[in-house]
Amino acid sequence: ARTIPWGDDPMDLGGATLVSEGVTGSVEVHGPDDRRVVASQAAAPLDRALAAAGMETSATFEIDATPSPGTRSAARGHRLEVDAPGPGWGQVLLSADEAGVLRFHFGTPVESPARRGRGGDAGRLAYTIPAAPSPAPEGPRTRGLAGALGRTFVKVLVFHAGEAALGAAGQTLAGIWERNKVPDRLRRWGPEDYDRSDVPDLDAADAQAWHHLGGGRSLLLLHGTFSRADQAFGGMAADAVATLHGRYEGRVFALDHPTLSRTPAENVDRLLELLPSDVHLDLDVVAHSRGGLVARRLAGRGDPRLRVRRVVFAGAPNGGTPLASPAHINRLLDVYANLLTFFPDNGVTDAMEGLLAVVQDVVLGMVDGLRGLTAMVPDSDVEFEGGAVAEAPDWFALASDYTPTELGLKAFMAPLASQVFPGLANDLVVPADSVWRGPGTRPFPLADDAVLLFGEADGVGHSDYFRNARAVERVLTWLT
Repeated sequence: ARTIPWGDDPMDLGGATLVSEGVTGSVEVHGPDDRRVVASQAAAPLDRALAAAGMETSATFEIDATPSPGTRSAARGHRLEVDAPGPGWGQVLLSADEAGVLRFHFGTPVESPARRGRGGDAGRLAYTIPAAPSPAPEGPRTRGLAGALGRTFVKVLVFHAGEAALGAAGQTLAGIWERNKVPDRLRRWGPEDYDRSDVPDLDAADAQAWHHLGGGRSLLLLHGTFSRADQAFGGMAADAVATLHGRYEGRVFALDHPTLSRTPAENVDRLLELLPSDVHLDLDVVAHSRGGLVARRLAGRGDPRLRVRRVVFAGAPNGGTPLASPAHINRLLDVYANLLTFFPDNGVTDAMEGLLAVVQDVVLGMVDGLRGLTAMVPDSDVEFEGGAVAEAPDWFALASDYTPTELGLKAFMAPLASQVFPGLANDLVVPADSVWRGPGTRPFPLADDAVLLFGEADGVGHSDYFRNARAVERVLTWLT
């Protein structure tokens, strides 16, 4: 590592140039073999996810910047120009600011004297790194993916992009990741295994299990984006899980399914394929986030083998979320990265792997293949199908108007609220009205007694619904 003091001119960092205005301090430059900074900057889940995604750290810059005397702030942030990685490689920057907030940065070509990059290709890419608008919290934080606070860290990540040819066949790296980590399967869900991923599949050949599931009202759980059943519902209190399991006499199961590369309609098609041809199910459904769109499709499909009686939506984008639009894809990635950072739970590494796969798709220009994400865009072609059956289900909703209390996350969300959710109460991912007002067709909006809306003081974010005692209690009441 080497430390470079700040000067008035652009700083030559060796293969990179840093330009900042109105600041003093220094930049410590670490090469790819410097494990000390990797250990101090990134918690183990992030390191494991980067390795699994095949992303190498070509350089790390540790920026220690304070406003120059007479300068109010360094609000303009930093402009970092980095040599392009060369043919067959992709590149993205990951920064962690003074408060531990993670951001992904995608480069734009620079018209400047070129240096030779990896593979011998000429070119440079420019990245803008925003300065933290407020000081970092005092004292160490023991949770999260960014382990070092008080300075800005920037990791230059490169990855082999040979898989880009798959895009021509309609495949994405996110889709490949999902086939390996979130394959379609039905699984049991009970007090002994609800927070575990290593649970055997509910096989169609298990006649005894399906006979039991068809012997009375059953409960199906549907997770959301970048998730699985053990991640989405694993934070629920053990006594609540036991209550649900007892109430349904053990007839509780979950669907693990791809959420990035497949539409909700395709998820339902696959679920029906997994059901035995002679099974008949009477279902209640609890759905988190994008899982609500799958639940709506399932309720409206009209398959004679099942009937949906009740659906509980928790933070479901029934009316869509602007965060899922291609124009906001960078912000969506940052939001999910910080949900994992500030609210880590089981399965953090797997969820971050999925996030990194989408990051690589964005770098490679394969966003169009992320049909599972674009299904959540407001006014998308995911039409509402609930009510198409003779007797529609009873619908219920958990929604939230959430304001972060963590200093770094609060500063990160301020521009997001004004640019993505202007004037809209939201839980960081989905506007509150989207959950219970839906797309404006029957049965939306839901009745007042079918909605629990959390306020700013309740502190319920998008990934918190099933960790909140009041929310779980209401779910148990609705499912009585």
